[in-house]
Order: sequence, then C-alpha cells, then structure tokens
Amino acid sequence: MSGHFRSSLIGRRVVVIAVGLCCLSFAASCGGPKLKPIKGQLAVVPVTGKLMMNGEPLADAQICFYTTEPLPKGTSSIRPHATTEEDGSFRVSTYGSQDGAPLGKYSVTVSWKGPAVGPAGEVGVAGDDDDRPEKVAPAFRNPRMSRIRVEVTEGENALTPWDLATYGQQQTSNTPN
Repeated sequence: MSGHFRSSLIGRRVVVIAVGLCCLSFAASCGGPKLKPIKGQLAVVPVTGKLMMNGEPLADAQICFYTTEPLPKGTSSIRPHATTEEDGSFRVSTYGSQDGAPLGKYSVTVSWKGPAVGPAGEVGVAGDDDDRPEKVAPAFRNPRMSRIRVEVTEGENALTPWDLATYGQQQTSNTPN
C-alpha cells in the first residue's frame, strides 16, 4: 500500500469517527427526557441562611418550611426544605435542587442529631435507620411551636443567621436582610 493511500484511509476514518461522534452528541441532546413541571407548582425565589448552635455551625441539620397561610386551591403541597452544609449554610429547595421557596410566611422546623456518621464510623454518611437522639429542643422541631418564623419575599432572601441557643431571646421573626 502506498503512503498516500494509507494516509487517505486514516484521514477518512478520522472524518467518519468525528462525524459519528457529532451525530451521537446531537442525538443525545435532542428529544431526551424532559422533567415535567409539578402540578400546582408555584414560582420560587432564592432563600439562603446559616444555622448555628452556641456560635458553632450545625452541619447536616434538616430544615423544613411550613406555610402559615392557606395555599391556593390546586397548589402543590411540596414543602420547601434544606440540609445544612459543613459551615451551617443552606440553600432552600422546593421543586428542584436549591431552587428556593414560594413567596409567603412560614414556620420553620429544625432537626439535628449531630454530624452524620455511617456504619463504619465515617462522618457524613448516616443510614436510613438513624436512631440517634435528637439534639434540637422541641421548640424548634414542631411547626406549631417553632420559634423560627420567616417571610419569603420577592428577590433574593438571605435570612439572618439562626443560633438555636439564643434564638427567640431578642427576636420573634426573621425576614431577609
């Protein structure tokens, strides 16, 4: 085989492979599964905050927002929620990851059992059968009794940090900064 013929074949193979990859890429981006909107989904706005206890961040705490106002008829009843990061910060999710919360007034609950620990003792991996005792006072775990009240308004909602050891002593509600 001559060198010209061989390089011509290699060049054609490269072109065929490149065209094939482009076609696969194009096909994968077209007609793929689209997430259907949730029935009764409300518009959401960003909500962020920070959770602490005695000035120390609470990692892996579960936060849930309960509306204190009646929802419009036919509205989705999915509750806004968040899990705190290592530094105690959180971003609220409702219908998607960290998408925010619908406008309105909420009573907020917090559940925290300490840093998540897995079966082999590794931090950050709690199992489904987590039977560790709750470390947050009942005043923060029941939506009817919770001291934490927030109002989500238009625009970015950066909530004032919550320190559960002192929360409620000087404040009765929490609104965005």
